[in-house]
Amino acid sequence: MSVYVPELYVDMLNDFAEERDIAPGKLEHGIGIEEMSVPDVDEDAATMAAEAVFKLMKRNIMDPSELSLILVGTETGLDESKNLGGYIIGMLEQYYGKHTFEHVGSVEYKTACAGATYAFLDAVNWVTLKGGKAIVVSTDVAKYPMNTPGEYTQGAGAVATLVTTTPRIAWLEPWTGFCTRDVDDFFRPIGHETAQVRGKFSIECYLEAMDVAVRNYFKAAMPFAWEKYAPGEDFFDGIDAMVFHIPFTKMATKVAARVFRHYWGNKEDIADFIKSAAFQEVFEKKVEPSLKFGRRVGNIYTGSIWLGLYSFLSHAVMNRTLWVNNRIGMGSYGSGLTAVAFSLRLSGNPRKYHLDSPFGQRHKITMDEYEGIRSGEVKKSRGVWKKRNFFLDNVDERGYRHYGMKK
Repeated sequence: MSVYVPELYVDMLNDFAEERDIAPGKLEHGIGIEEMSVPDVDEDAATMAAEAVFKLMKRNIMDPSELSLILVGTETGLDESKNLGGYIIGMLEQYYGKHTFEHVGSVEYKTACAGATYAFLDAVNWVTLKGGKAIVVSTDVAKYPMNTPGEYTQGAGAVATLVTTTPRIAWLEPWTGFCTRDVDDFFRPIGHETAQVRGKFSIECYLEAMDVAVRNYFKAAMPFAWEKYAPGEDFFDGIDAMVFHIPFTKMATKVAARVFRHYWGNKEDIADFIKSAAFQEVFEKKVEPSLKFGRRVGNIYTGSIWLGLYSFLSHAVMNRTLWVNNRIGMGSYGSGLTAVAFSLRLSGNPRKYHLDSPFGQRHKITMDEYEGIRSGEVKKSRGVWKKRNFFLDNVDERGYRHYGMKK
């Protein structure tokens, strides 16, 4: 896996809180955000995806000839027709050579924040049937109108995952649970730059859909569970870690509490349950490590669950909290709506994973700079370029996007 987050970020607990007259405690404890990634004026969903894929290929010493697919999950599409993967391949070929990826299949998936999850499931099916290697990349810029409650749940980033028949990190178990409904909790009509959001309703949709998906997952998995458990424990207790979709980190607390309360048969009020010592103990162990990176990035839509997985695995490497064959439960949600519950089993020793920090080289910007970038008044890149390779060069009169690579 590899992660790319923009070099620019806003200090949410100081600069943003002061400018918007919001209590820092609300952002830190009520939402769960400390820093918010901001794409530079010459960055977009395509450049971020290219950065993540390029980094993944370099780390794994991969040649383009080894790849069969590049599947893209995004809800920040740049064209109503052209696949984002085409732009990504165009940037990669500036390094690897013209037509070096022409044998690769590519599709852009759109189902709100669950797009990359569906891409991942399809990639696993493809390599299982055909062999070879596939890369799934989630990439998004979460954007809401300024001076609205949604503004502090923005973010930007991309996560690339290599899918093979011999995975070094984890393999997908054969059970999935779904929930799909037609609702208007969150949608972005064609031509709109920001989404139409029914905030509280969307939260309830997420919680209810995840309930259904998780129950369908257990319905599929339980007949085939072979593990032996201690007295009083069952398949649910055998899940060693849980990673959920994280539009903001406190959302994961709510959905985890709802899942745990159901499977523990607890009937107390959800707010009291969240405060209980029993829940807090298991939450700190099985969920909290997935939230650490999200606090410093913000919401990255399709990538939030995959950033959560990367965060948990990085924590496991540092603290030796996961081991070979441990099970990770995954809960993905896409507004509109769809939810997917599935599980991964670790196939290698986490201490041998190569997961670097995505925060090594970042640059804090002022609120004036942030607002200038958001409004379009800032036309010139900050030009920090400490870890970037690709950039948006121009958009021509037809609306076609042209990209370059740092020499």
